[in-house]
Order: sequence, then C-alpha cells, then structure tokens
Amino acid sequence: MQTLVNGILNGLVLGLLAQAFTLVYLPTRVLFFAAAGIYALAPYLQMQFTRWEILTPVSIALTLSCGVCLSMLFEIFNHRDKRGQTRVLDLQREEF
Repeated sequence: MQTLVNGILNGLVLGLLAQAFTLVYLPTRVLFFAAAGIYALAPYLQMQFTRWEILTPVSIALTLSCGVCLSMLFEIFNHRDKRGQTRVLDLQREEF
C-alpha cells in the first residue's frame, strides 16, 4: 500500500513539474531548465532547515521562499537577454 501511495505522490509531483515547464515555455518560448534544478534542491534545503531544528512550518516557508528567490534570480540573469527577441528560425517570415 505504501508503494502505491508513494507512486501516486511522485507522479503528481512530476506532473506539477511538467505543468511548470509548460507554464513558462508557452508564453516565452524559452525552456526554463533551472526549474528542475530548483526542484532537486528544495528537498535538500528542507532537510538542512530541519537539521537546524527550525520549526516545520517555518522551514517549509523558508524552502519555498528560497525556491522563489532562486527562480527570480535565474529569470533575471539568464532570460534577460531573450525578452523581446524573435526565434532563431522563423519559417513564416523567411523569404527564399
């Protein structure tokens, strides 16, 4: 039974990650690969906050705020150059 519950929860979390990729990619047409890194880093942050004996609700809030801050930093420094640019290969405008 525990394996079934773990599988369902892992599938739901991966589905949310896929939705996050879609939510970023569709309007910007830029893949935000850092989302996977932030997704992988968050459990380690939570574990470290727990080792420091911070209360669970506070450590969850800290983990979420660290994830949001990292995401914003990646957005600012990585995608700053790509805003407003056209795609590299735009076949509709290409004249032969």
